[in-house]
Amino acid sequence: MIRDGALVEVLVGNGWWRGGLGFVKMGIDYGSEVGFAAEILIQYADTTSANVATSMDWRAHTSAVGQNSIYDGEVIDATLAGRWLEVVEIPFDSSVLVPQVKPPIVRHEALRPVSISSSSTGSPVIDFGQNLVGWVRLRARGEPGTRVTVRHAEVLEGRTRDATAARGEGHRYVRAHRWG
Repeated sequence: MIRDGALVEVLVGNGWWRGGLGFVKMGIDYGSEVGFAAEILIQYADTTSANVATSMDWRAHTSAVGQNSIYDGEVIDATLAGRWLEVVEIPFDSSVLVPQVKPPIVRHEALRPVSISSSSTGSPVIDFGQNLVGWVRLRARGEPGTRVTVRHAEVLEGRTRDATAARGEGHRYVRAHRWG
């Protein structure tokens, strides 16, 4: 159900386009600008519908994600979020757009840790009991400027309880480290 004042939020990241995963590995292999275009189909209870497309009437703001990479992770800085930006139209050939043919990526379930232990440095290592693909939700407390590093891993190194960086499609373990 859509109510007055409903909000659509989209986080636009580098992805394959600008993420430096190509052959050159310079950080901007295919293009320098990121953008967002959408057409949203709204189906009302009375069986009528409406299409809402992105336009210059939309608004944009900064997010807490300062840097992002498919393999190198994200740097999140809460002080960056919330600054309103001017929406800029980026010319592109809309004839190359095709409708999404795959099912959408959706949350299937929320997993709770099966155990929490300590790494050799004393940082908590959180075990979800299975390999998974997804996001970790956590609350961190600290003074402004305090940093928390969250490292995802598929395996633990030997007997040390240190998480080894994931190189595949998912993770089982998460290590959180705070300094500041």
